[in-house]
Amino acid sequence: MVKSGIIEWIVELVKRSLKKEIHVFSLDFSSALLANILHAKETNDYLVTNKATVGKLLTTMINLIKEPLPTSVLMHLLICLSYLSKEQYKEICEEQNFFDKISEFVEWYSKVPHQDNENGEIDK
Repeated sequence: MVKSGIIEWIVELVKRSLKKEIHVFSLDFSSALLANILHAKETNDYLVTNKATVGKLLTTMINLIKEPLPTSVLMHLLICLSYLSKEQYKEICEEQNFFDKISEFVEWYSKVPHQDNENGEIDK
């Protein structure tokens, strides 16, 4: 499944949602699917030998979490990032200053005013 490009397709769907309305159910389901795919042993076996893909995913997801996304999608992307920050990807994370970027995100996010409007998004 990973070799078929499902990871890239899901990431592109989330990116597309920033420009074109995509129903929150589709985004929620696809981002949850992405987290599950990244958690799978087969995916990790693939990514360990395709470190460029890991680097690209880290960069893209770090950028996406700063965008106005539904809360559930943000949570799923953060879960994905936690899977990509495991020991087998430590070198890539360090090359990309991943841990500093996550710290910056946490600091930034703690200052952003939030409304709990997830239920409103689901009713659309």
